[in-house]
Amino acid sequence: VITGATRDVGLALAEEHLRQGDNVFIHGLRREAVDDVVRRFSDRFPDQVIWGMAGDVADPDFVRMMGMYAQKWLGRIDAWINSAAITYPRKRRFLETKPTEFARVMNMNLLGLLYGTQTASLIMRSQNQGGHIFNVEASDNAPTPQFAAYGASKASMPQILKTLVVELQGTKVGVHNIAPGLALTALQLAGHWSDLDSLRVFNILAEKPETIAKSLVPQIRRTACSRSNTGSTIRYMSQSQVLWRCVTSAWRVNRWFTIWNGGLPIQ
Repeated sequence: VITGATRDVGLALAEEHLRQGDNVFIHGLRREAVDDVVRRFSDRFPDQVIWGMAGDVADPDFVRMMGMYAQKWLGRIDAWINSAAITYPRKRRFLETKPTEFARVMNMNLLGLLYGTQTASLIMRSQNQGGHIFNVEASDNAPTPQFAAYGASKASMPQILKTLVVELQGTKVGVHNIAPGLALTALQLAGHWSDLDSLRVFNILAEKPETIAKSLVPQIRRTACSRSNTGSTIRYMSQSQVLWRCVTSAWRVNRWFTIWNGGLPIQ
């Protein structure tokens, strides 16, 4: 089960799992998007079981229903990836952000993750083989000016992981974080298109979602096959790899965006 699987990193993870022979249940916010992804993947991967459901993970009743149908259609759930996340559509200073905007982001990113984790835990606890839950965290713990709610929702991931490891101890349910790093997605690029300093960072550290997924999915699958492993963080790049990219940043000038030309994307 992958939430937020109709775009960006979630979509790339779903595709890579299918490439490696897994059956996948796809979630998205919009029915049209879910239907389109399921249709395209069903054509490309006819031997796999592919199902989907649209709805808001900020609604606990919907999440419980989705878990019930996913288990019914897949037979069992070995891995549940909470990837659904949103932010403001444009930069918004903290003092100018509306309460409804705070609530929307926190409900989707934080409460949606908690609802998904709780639902998956209850399902997996009832399965003979158990299962593993993976929560997608932010690229780092850096400040997120003008996107305060998004940063706050993602900064809680390490604490949630530590708490759940303790609470789920002795069960057949493992819980982990996924750190995909900086991805070239609309979500992570939101508000940065005119910020040349931010685009320089993307040139150095960012990767396409498909590249990230090819590295993460084998690690996710190995972890999901383990009966006792829990509490790990699966990272696309280690701290030493990040440091190496910074040291060799001159090799990556204008890799994705032409800084000298106002940050235009490389075609």
